[in-house]
Parts: sequence; structure tokens; C-alpha cells
Amino acid sequence: MRLDDTQFERLESVLAELVRAHETLLGLAGEHRAALTGADPTTLGSIVERTGVCLERIAALEDERRTLVSGDARNAGPSLAELADLAPGERSGRVRELGDTLRGLLERVRLEHGAIREASSSLADHMRGLMRQVSARLSHSGTYSPSGTVDPGREQVVSGLDVRS
Repeated sequence: MRLDDTQFERLESVLAELVRAHETLLGLAGEHRAALTGADPTTLGSIVERTGVCLERIAALEDERRTLVSGDARNAGPSLAELADLAPGERSGRVRELGDTLRGLLERVRLEHGAIREASSSLADHMRGLMRQVSARLSHSGTYSPSGTVDPGREQVVSGLDVRS
């Protein structure tokens, strides 16, 4: 596909907005990890909401980029490197630079989200362990094992109920 100067100008603008949006996403990922570390559910809720808004913005920008370079939001079209080769003069370097910056940010976001996934899993495991301990402590009949599950070795539960009329 051949883009005219106006289309390349718009492509640069969309790429710059994508860079800003991914920088925001990376910042939110750092906040997310810190909130997980502090087990702060209020902050986590706010971060998840803002992340959703940011991801919607990125999706809209990606659709615009695809439509711009291929005429169809579902078709990715040529790569940024291929477009940079087609761009006139200085635009070629700017498109290439924005593409490189965006690729670097995408990799950093991917790594950060991997760390968030691991931290979330660790926190969930910790919470499950706490719940098992609480369940075991609150089991007056001894029906539950220390892991918080029903103890299969327990034959009989002895309980009493005093009812007065």
C-alpha cells in the first residue's frame, strides 16, 4: 500500500499516541505490582479500572493504525519497518524510531505483566493458606485437617446442643 504525506503524518501521530499510551500502561503496571505487594484492594480496584481505560485507548489507536495502513481495522497491513522504507525523507526515520520505541515498550509491558501475574499467584496462594489456617482453628469438632480440608480419618463428630423451652 502507498501512503501519501498526510497519511504518513497521521501514522506518526497515531504511533506517538500509542507510545504515550504504552508508557501509561507501563506506569500502571508498576502501580499494580506495588498495590499487590501492599495487598491494597482499594488501590488495586482503581488501577484495574484505569488499566481497562488505557487498554481501550490502545485498541482504538491500533484499529486506527490498521485502517490507515491497510484500509481495514482487522488487517494489520505492512510492518512499520516496511512503511518506514516507503516514507518520504525525514518521515522514514521518525516512523522507524517510533516503531522501535513502541517495540521496546511492548516488551517492557510484557515483562512487567508477567511479574504481576506471578505476584498475584503468590498472593492468592498466601490467602488460601491463611483461609485454611482460620478454618482449622475454627473447627471445634476437629472435622477439618490443619490444611482446612475435611479429615477423612475422622470417624465420628461429637457435638451437643442444649435446647430449653
